[in-house]
Amino acid sequence: MASVFNETTQESYPLIPNVPLILGRKHVDRSDQRVSRAHVQITLLDDQRCFVKALSTNLCTLDNAILPKKLNQDGNEEGEEIEAFNSQWIHLLPGQLYPFRLDVPKVMTIPTPRKPLLLQQDENDGDHEDIMMDSSQEKEQQEDKSEDDWVGSNNSSIISTESSLLGSEEWSE
Repeated sequence: MASVFNETTQESYPLIPNVPLILGRKHVDRSDQRVSRAHVQITLLDDQRCFVKALSTNLCTLDNAILPKKLNQDGNEEGEEIEAFNSQWIHLLPGQLYPFRLDVPKVMTIPTPRKPLLLQQDENDGDHEDIMMDSSQEKEQQEDKSEDDWVGSNNSSIISTESSLLGSEEWSE
């Protein structure tokens, strides 16, 4: 049976096919105003695929990558559904705060390539510079840095993802 394990409280929440599970403040620290009442939605489909969607204006991560958002028809940001797999971690706040582990039937056999957006601080003026990297550049950077540096343990880098696969029609011009 599919479920979500709350590392903070040691509780498990069952995932029922086609019934979204909404996680939020009541599942962690009720006094932490950074966590919304409805922070993230997890949906298990009949075919055993699982999707995660950020509902809050505050950031939420899936395996240390910020869940992407898009503009809706009204011009407001809304979360974009991202497929999630067994043993992936959802953190309600970046910095690995309030961890939840997915226990779902579908295992990620080949990691989904993601297109990260890194913000790096310019040493001269302290401004941030957007740098887009493809998966080969990302892999080289990961090999050069330790895992702690890559995850963003310091405040100088933020990792974000797109749900699109690299090389898909959306990215080719």
